[in-house]
Amino acid sequence: MLYGLRTGNNKKYLFRSGPEEKGIPAFGGEDIVPFGSRWKPKYLVDLDERLSAAAAEQIGKRKLAVQRIRTNSKDPWSRWLEVGLASAEAVCLDSVTFLTADEEELLWFALGLLSSTPMNQYHRLVTTDVNVKPTFLRRLPVPVRLLEDEYRLAIADLARTRADEVAQAEPPGEQAPEREREIDRLVYEGIGIEPSVVRAVEARHWGGRANIEFSRLRLGGATAAVVA
Repeated sequence: MLYGLRTGNNKKYLFRSGPEEKGIPAFGGEDIVPFGSRWKPKYLVDLDERLSAAAAEQIGKRKLAVQRIRTNSKDPWSRWLEVGLASAEAVCLDSVTFLTADEEELLWFALGLLSSTPMNQYHRLVTTDVNVKPTFLRRLPVPVRLLEDEYRLAIADLARTRADEVAQAEPPGEQAPEREREIDRLVYEGIGIEPSVVRAVEARHWGGRANIEFSRLRLGGATAAVVA
C-alpha cells in the first residue's frame, strides 16, 4: 500500500478540462465507488522532474484505490474502507492510498477482502484516525487460509462480478448486494470466526438490518456453491 501523488500545488499542476486536455489522467478519492469508479475528468500537467518521475512509477499499472479520508456517515453499515479500481493510465493522487500487484487476480482478491464487512469492522475497532493510512491497511489480519485457492479464487471471482455489476450502474437496493454477502461469508469462514461472533460483528455493522443480513450469509454452505 502506498500514498498517492502529492503535487504540493494542485492549482498549478491539476486541471479539470475537456477531452482536448493532453495531460496525465489523475484519480482521486472523489472517483472511488465501492468495487468500481466514477471518474471525474482531471489531468496533471506541466509536472516538474520530481513529480514526473513519481507519476511514471504508477503509469501502466492497474491500481486498487482506497479512499484516504473515511466516511463521516452515521449509518452503521457505511464502509470505512471505500475501495475501487483506478485505470492503468491514471495516476492516483494523495487523496488515495493505492495498491498494485503483478497478478491482476490478486487485485480482485484484495478488492473483495478490503471491501468485506469483517475487514471494515476490524478497521473501525483498531483505529479512530480519520485517515485510512497504508500502515493500518498492512495490519489487517489475513489468515493464511484465505490465501488458499478455495478462498482466494472464489473471492476474486465474486469481486470481479460485483465490479461488472457496478459498471452497469446496478441500482442499490434495501439489502446488501448478493455478491457482497457471498464475499463476506467466505471471509468469515476463511478467518474461522464462530457463528456467535459473526452475529455480533453483523449486529455492529448492520444495526437494525442485522437479522435480515445475517440470515443471508448462509454460513456453513459449500464454497463451490458460491462460484457455481
